[in-house]
Amino acid sequence: MISVKNAIVTVTLLAVGYGAYLVLNNPPERDFNQIASEQGADTTAQPTNDATNARQHHAASTQSTSPPFETEPPIDVSLGPIPSDDFPAVGSGPFEQAWQATEQYVRENKLGQALATLSAWHNDRTINQQQRARCLWRLDQLAGTVIYSRQHLIEPEYEVQAGESLDEIAIRYAVPQELLAKINGIVPPFALATGEKLKIVRGPFRAEVGMSRGQLTLFLGSYYAGRFSVLIGRDLPAQEAFYEVAEKSRGRSYFDRRAGREVMTGEASNRYGNHWLGLRGDQITAGHRVAIHGRPSDTTPGEIGSISLNAWDAEDVFSILSIGSRVQVRR
Repeated sequence: MISVKNAIVTVTLLAVGYGAYLVLNNPPERDFNQIASEQGADTTAQPTNDATNARQHHAASTQSTSPPFETEPPIDVSLGPIPSDDFPAVGSGPFEQAWQATEQYVRENKLGQALATLSAWHNDRTINQQQRARCLWRLDQLAGTVIYSRQHLIEPEYEVQAGESLDEIAIRYAVPQELLAKINGIVPPFALATGEKLKIVRGPFRAEVGMSRGQLTLFLGSYYAGRFSVLIGRDLPAQEAFYEVAEKSRGRSYFDRRAGREVMTGEASNRYGNHWLGLRGDQITAGHRVAIHGRPSDTTPGEIGSISLNAWDAEDVFSILSIGSRVQVRR
């Protein structure tokens, strides 16, 4: 039987890690305890200074561009109610066996193994709606701790060598330096000190986009790494396809035929928002306007654009996906 001390440690890790995950997935105006209670995290555990600093840094970097919270789309309206804190196994099928193994890893504080075990089930078509809701609820918590918190649960801590820059380290590990900066609470100009210890993840990340579900899911290798709601625009071809990120820029201008003028980067009416990840496929390149990008708050499905996210989610996905990251578009 797990000891009370270990149980408290486990709950604290999950709550703090989920707080870090929410930093990457929610606007800064929301209260951490409110978010955690809505998503099922334990709100009795207080975030560490690292998580607090990361949230403050994120708030400082987004407060000028983030739209009001009321415009945030739901993560997945098809999931139904968030599961309670009690997870009785239903039956003895393959998913329930994986769930029980995951929960055992959680009790043993083997959170990396827990995330690896449950990641394979995130989009499995054999599980029912209740199982899916339970699976994603736990995956969101685990991804927050394993990938986005300061806990070294995948890679050992990294010690900065003399003269190293954050960008050089990021290139070596195939992730954007913005992601390492967010995880480690480092602010521009991203100065590092010799001997400083960093949390590292080894990329690149990849993404799966479900057109019918309106969701973008991130993966780090075989690890589930979070999900975002998206709107699908008319510029995205209807067929399933594989792409890779070919370019990244802070917005994109385009010619608006109805207005008869060029809509410039940074304009509030720009349908591409402030972040653009141009995608290249076998037949379609980034020059053909296929992209993952931001959007203004009044965007509706089917408008100009391809795969759009609200402003704060677009910033986060921009900081996670690298040039060369693979993107699979599915129905």
